[in-house]
Amino acid sequence: MGEHNIGLCFHSNVAGKVSSPSELSFLIDRIMRMTQKVLKATASSVLLIDSDKQDMFFEFADGPVGGLLKEVTFSVQSGIAGWVVLNREPAIVNDVAKDSRFYVDVDRATGFVTKSILCAPLKLRGRVIGVIEVLNKLDGSDFTEQDLEVLEAVASTAAIAVALKQADKALRASTEHYSALVESLPDAVLEFREGVVTWCNDRVEEICGYPKDELLGKNASSLFSSEVSPSEFIEEVSTAIKERGLFRGTTKFRKKDGTLVDIEYYLSQIVGRDPADVIAVARDITERKGAEEE
Repeated sequence: MGEHNIGLCFHSNVAGKVSSPSELSFLIDRIMRMTQKVLKATASSVLLIDSDKQDMFFEFADGPVGGLLKEVTFSVQSGIAGWVVLNREPAIVNDVAKDSRFYVDVDRATGFVTKSILCAPLKLRGRVIGVIEVLNKLDGSDFTEQDLEVLEAVASTAAIAVALKQADKALRASTEHYSALVESLPDAVLEFREGVVTWCNDRVEEICGYPKDELLGKNASSLFSSEVSPSEFIEEVSTAIKERGLFRGTTKFRKKDGTLVDIEYYLSQIVGRDPADVIAVARDITERKGAEEE
């Protein structure tokens, strides 16, 4: 099997695994190490654009100085990689010493001697997000147009892998930020699915008197009592959420130790989920209600 077919076969096999979350942490490494092997190159790298700084940085770098490159950044206006980004087309340079686009400062910073480069843009939905490149053939020969076909085929898979990794990172950061905000609230926050508690914050234990693990799986009817029947209560809540986006109620709540407290709570729905999830925000108003009755 020729190098071209090997490259395209690899591209096809990896592309089928890109959507698996378990692959995200090392998928780019797998893509690049195999690409480097197929193209018989000495080193390989993926460089991404930092849009805020207009710099390029090494997302992945393998080879004699791969570890050093992780600390290197340079302007998107610089080097052959920068040219590929700005012109949105690949480049084959088999003698960098004769190419005015070559940015020698990276070699000076690492001690690596670049002789030849094969570089292709990483494109996602028409936007260039970085480049993929391999350096220096192991046998000293030139990179070919056939090599470029292989690299461009792999580039489409690499771009998807990079995008998934970035999306996963952003989602984790957003989730952690949301969780920190919810945990800092003075109110108890509970999430219900089909009337059953599926999640709650730490404040719940103080207000409701139950450990979080004991609340999980409890039915809403055992927490938010009402003077009307369950079916009438559900109808009342549904109407309020539909018309105003939330339902406000008060109830007497018996904590685990038997203490009765007055609870004010708000119910709202998470749009777009099926079955619909309901978020409850509850606070202890016992002192406030006592003061109002005096």
